[in-house]
Amino acid sequence: TQVNLWLEYEQGGIVSNTAHVDCNGDEKTKLAELKINIERWKELKNNHKMSRPYLNLLAQIQVNGKSPERKSTKVLVLEKRGYIFIQTDQPIYNPTQKVKYRIFTLDHSFRPNNERIFISIYNADGNRILNSLRFERGGIYKDLFSIPSVAKMGTWKITAHYEYDQENTAEREFKVEQFVMPSFDVNILLEKKY
Repeated sequence: TQVNLWLEYEQGGIVSNTAHVDCNGDEKTKLAELKINIERWKELKNNHKMSRPYLNLLAQIQVNGKSPERKSTKVLVLEKRGYIFIQTDQPIYNPTQKVKYRIFTLDHSFRPNNERIFISIYNADGNRILNSLRFERGGIYKDLFSIPSVAKMGTWKITAHYEYDQENTAEREFKVEQFVMPSFDVNILLEKKY
């Protein structure tokens, strides 16, 4: 028995690859992976103003010599492309210090995700001071930037999201404070004076 699977939009046609799965009577479950064509998906969303992103999962079943049978079911499409984790080397910085950060991009199986990401850095006023599009093989992006000497004190943040997936933005906050070393005195009093 052969089963062909694909995703399609009711008014817009096929939006994924077709997976071919051979089934025999011994196996109750088979796994197939379908990937949505991102360009086609964006085009459909823009043209049809979808309120809920549903697609039809179609299965065409071919049993030995019989005519193919089709079955379909609606599936909800979640646009989260994977996971992004942002790490800084410390939680609090002084003006003029360098902020070292790493961004880990993972797919849904927690494997490195080799997709382009947008990175932005915001100061304490909420103004974007850096914006870049990056691609890093291996799923780990490392960089650093210097905090200006006249920086506003407060909470800054680094944000990152996959290209075309701004709704699922990851962020990491850190503080910029003027740190002054505390001063203290140590007095030793003796019981007997010599």
